[in-house]
Amino acid sequence: MAMRTHLEIISKLTALGGTLLIANSAFCGVPASEEGASAKWIRVSEAWTIDTDDVDRDGDELRFWVRRTAVGNEEMSTQRNGTWTGKLRVRCGDFHARTEAQVNTGFGTDYSVGAWEKIDKSMFAWTLASNFCYLTGTPGFTPEPEEHEWQKKIANLLKNAKPKQSKSKNVLCSNSMYASNNTHICD
Repeated sequence: MAMRTHLEIISKLTALGGTLLIANSAFCGVPASEEGASAKWIRVSEAWTIDTDDVDRDGDELRFWVRRTAVGNEEMSTQRNGTWTGKLRVRCGDFHARTEAQVNTGFGTDYSVGAWEKIDKSMFAWTLASNFCYLTGTPGFTPEPEEHEWQKKIANLLKNAKPKQSKSKNVLCSNSMYASNNTHICD
């Protein structure tokens, strides 16, 4: 009799717990502060999400925090274009970009810094360069229409960014003459 009572109690608790779990799941999810236009991270495309609160401008170089999500067959691929989070740097002066990725391999975290590569239309860096390089003062870039909230948020941050001053010399690092001529004054 005692055995049956314990089983009945366990059965009832399990059923009750399942009900509570289902009831509580209706209240689960992402906080409202992390959704929509006010979110820190905003999805730009199926594969790309961007941090709209942490961007940097240093001379002709822009730095963005991005999250790349593998899509389609990429999930099974061993290529570098899988899922990762990290920095995407765009050098507007010579139209190059590189990634500094943090990849969770399942066995730990792998960090990799890519080489500077010429930007082409297939790269997310193209989207970032076409939207924000005009803010560096690099000749040839013009503003794109700001169609999305993430574009407006990032443009406002970059417009209000204070120019960096060199540590060793009295040089304004946002001056493209110093920032892009490999003098390393503004490193």
